[in-house]
Amino acid sequence: MGFGLLFFGYLSAFLMSLNSYGFLFSLIGCYVIFLALQKISEYKHSLWRAVFPLIVISLCALCEAIQFFTGSWGVWDGIITLVTLSARTLFHCFMFISIASLGKDTDLPDVIAMAKTNFIFILISFAVEMVSLVLALFFNFGNQQLTITVSMMRLLFPVFTLILIFKCFHKICAPEDVDAPQKPSRFEFINEFRRRQEEREAERRKKRDAQSAPKTSSNIPTHKKRKKK
Repeated sequence: MGFGLLFFGYLSAFLMSLNSYGFLFSLIGCYVIFLALQKISEYKHSLWRAVFPLIVISLCALCEAIQFFTGSWGVWDGIITLVTLSARTLFHCFMFISIASLGKDTDLPDVIAMAKTNFIFILISFAVEMVSLVLALFFNFGNQQLTITVSMMRLLFPVFTLILIFKCFHKICAPEDVDAPQKPSRFEFINEFRRRQEEREAERRKKRDAQSAPKTSSNIPTHKKRKKK
């Protein structure tokens, strides 16, 4: 459905880019994310809004690449950082809102809860980074604890987001893939894990069916259902 592409694109753009050549990983990751959003937006059109801040992030990464080879641009360095931070926050907000809505469509409360939690986290992260950036740019003020906090947020937040994307990849699929059989693994413990998960999902479906009649729609994604071996 596209969440696999989104996982690897996000990994490159927001986690592997935390190095001196981050602009290269960011450009590659943004392109892969764009391909993923094209696929997923077929089922959740609101996700397409995340493309616009993604383009801004790509342009900022391109500016960073030019800076890398030409040298510092003075005050423009801070402006590019500020624009990147704003675009990155907007991208995540749009993505989390759409994923939460997708989780509601597919009746996945854990996906909804994690998307909302990450949404709050990105706003807090934006506020902390903005304070740190403004203090550094306009007041030439640096605080070691604040710098460490910002660095930890930049490292931890992508990990939480990758967990959410993986959860979506694992639990959500397109309608036409619902009955697709799953290829058995060479490792028995993985097959056993899948069997237990299928049993838990079957129990959850029975409880939901007992509470209310299931709603069906041909144009929204559904839970992944796999045939038992």
